[in-house]
Amino acid sequence: MELGYLLAFAATAVTLVAAGWVGWSAAEWLWFQPRRLERKLRAQGIRGSMYRLPYGDIKEIEHLVGEARRKPLPLSHNIVDRVVPHLTRAVDLYGGKSLMLSDFCFYF
Repeated sequence: MELGYLLAFAATAVTLVAAGWVGWSAAEWLWFQPRRLERKLRAQGIRGSMYRLPYGDIKEIEHLVGEARRKPLPLSHNIVDRVVPHLTRAVDLYGGKSLMLSDFCFYF
């Protein structure tokens, strides 16, 4: 009987350690690493939107793209505002060197 309790305790301990390791790895990948990168880029003078879990700027990008597509296409060769309105907005707000965090893709 004592051997059964000892094995159950060992199995529980190993499971908790494994779950803690997986949880910490996920937190490192999803939160700490992007925040460190953001802090380092801001220290170098690269500005941009804040990192947000889990989608980053994707909802804002979808809104800007939908808004651009509702407008009629201009009769000029300047279609950048129609094709990539989110990049145009980022350059307007933050300057030429800007950072957009979209999910796990980084646009410079």
